[in-house]
Amino acid sequence: MRLFLNTDLPPHIVISLKALLLYVLFIHPGIFIVSVSGLPFLPFLKIIDSVPFFVFSFAAGVLLISILLVFLRRGNYQLLSLLSGLIILLIIFSSKNLFSNSLTFVACLLVLIGFYRGKTTIFRIQISLLYLGAASNKIFDPDWWNGKYFDYFFRDIFNVSLYASYVPVDDLTVATYLGVATILTECLLGIVVLIPGLTRLTIILGLLFHGGMLLVTSGTLSVRFFYIMSTSYLLISGLNIKTVHIMHHSGIIARLLRFPDLSDSIVHSATNDNSLAVSIGNSTWKGIKALQKILFSYQYLFFCFFVLLIAHMVNLNIFKRIILSIFGIFDGF
Repeated sequence: MRLFLNTDLPPHIVISLKALLLYVLFIHPGIFIVSVSGLPFLPFLKIIDSVPFFVFSFAAGVLLISILLVFLRRGNYQLLSLLSGLIILLIIFSSKNLFSNSLTFVACLLVLIGFYRGKTTIFRIQISLLYLGAASNKIFDPDWWNGKYFDYFFRDIFNVSLYASYVPVDDLTVATYLGVATILTECLLGIVVLIPGLTRLTIILGLLFHGGMLLVTSGTLSVRFFYIMSTSYLLISGLNIKTVHIMHHSGIIARLLRFPDLSDSIVHSATNDNSLAVSIGNSTWKGIKALQKILFSYQYLFFCFFVLLIAHMVNLNIFKRIILSIFGIFDGF
């Protein structure tokens, strides 16, 4: 039981937890809608076929409450994460319509956060299995070796102008190199992620790999996977996010400044001073400099990063235009 009494998660783990729950809440609302609307399930695991429907409805309600409790900063995060992950697995394994590899990976990470005891080994093994599994699927597909997959992928699916402009229609040389490079990169990531001393290399290589594919395809290829892998890299990063102490007489202002904090590491310290002050470690800033420290803190940067990606995935036009304008610069080459 001591496992479930441990709520002292490091800030970077808390950010990953909340980012994963945001993904479930905004990108896969079907988990809640299908479960409570009475729509029929399409079971492909016979043992789950015998589970009464009300169990899924109840589980979906528990999942929603668990997610809300985390964002309200209530309850035991590890227990709520474990419950959320197990419920998601139950629901998606009972429905072909809801099943997806990405959502399954999210559920697995949530379960592992529930069992986190200070070592990142469990996360590393999960990430390694993901990459090695993906690489093995490609290894036995000849279209990844002869260039047909990438050529069709870039020309007919995503219409990558950079590729179409410089690569002749019947020339599969570049596509072949890209296919082989993808397989080798996934194999390499699946190995180096298991070595704690190569964590920085793993994260840099992984972000370049997934980010590069996003840039080339103008932000349309697997944004979801880029988002999920960013959370998984954060889990193994060991990033030291220092507590930010906000000092201001107004509790309302302090709560507003704490709102974007996904790490629960921005705290309010009561004071009679009318001016804003921020303390990080042994250093203190006041006024504009204090506000700058908050706005450029890890807490705010991660909030902006994950929320912008979520906004892009749910097609909120204002954020989508911002992101696509950045990705679109590569189309002119």
